[in-house]
Formats: sequence, C-alpha cells, structure tokens
Amino acid sequence: MNIWIYQLLEVSSTGTTLKLNRLRPIETILSTTTRLIGNKESIRDPEKQIKINQIVTGIRSVLHAQRKRLIMMNAPKEILEDIKKVLPGMSGPTVSQVLSHDNIVAIHAVIDEREVFSTVSKLEELGARDILIIPIERILK
Repeated sequence: MNIWIYQLLEVSSTGTTLKLNRLRPIETILSTTTRLIGNKESIRDPEKQIKINQIVTGIRSVLHAQRKRLIMMNAPKEILEDIKKVLPGMSGPTVSQVLSHDNIVAIHAVIDEREVFSTVSKLEELGARDILIIPIERILK
C-alpha cells in the first residue's frame, strides 16, 4: 500500500499563488515584517549610505504602490473637464493626443484600488472608452 503525503510551504503576502493553484492555507506557521537594520558606522560611510538610500527608496516605492492602480482610457476632448473632476490622480491626470483621431485624447491617472469600480462606472457614464486598469509595481515620489 502506497501512501503519499504532499506538503506545500509558501511565503505569501496576498495568497494569489495559492488561489491560482486551487489551494487554501491550513495554518500560518510564521508572520514576519521587513526591517532594515544598520549601525552608526555604516550610516557615516558615504559608499554604504548610497546603498542604504537605494534600499530604502526601493522599499518605499513598493509601499507607495500598494493598493494603487493606473487607469488608462480614451475619451472625446469635449468631456475632458468632466473626466478631470472624476480623476484627481496623484498630481492630476496625464492627457495626451491620440494621433489617429483629432477629437480623442488618452488619459492616465493613479487611483486607489478601492475606487476602481465606482470610478470606472462614472467614466463610462461620461463617455470614456477603452478603459484599462493596471497594477502598479512601484511609485517613486
């Protein structure tokens, strides 16, 4: 008689890989957080300071991007002002001309993921089309 026992141990932050493979967590073995630890000597060393700043920037950029989405769409120029009211973005939406259509613009903005569905509904009502929602890996401020 053969008995097979399979075990899977995964480092997971969102559980997406488990879901994609139709698995579910049975038990949490360990919860962790990320820490950057240095000493005063390292901080005073200019070469090490550059590396430390790069690491901190990398971590912060990922944290800033959490729960943010890039929304992209095409829309007629005449509804641009109405769309700007719906899409504040980080510094306001980015607008560029669609080269194949003089009366159409491409609009990009960063929004909170919790606002995706309500924002898309408003944009569709206004006349936006070809709407894309894209996860953001990093945001450098």
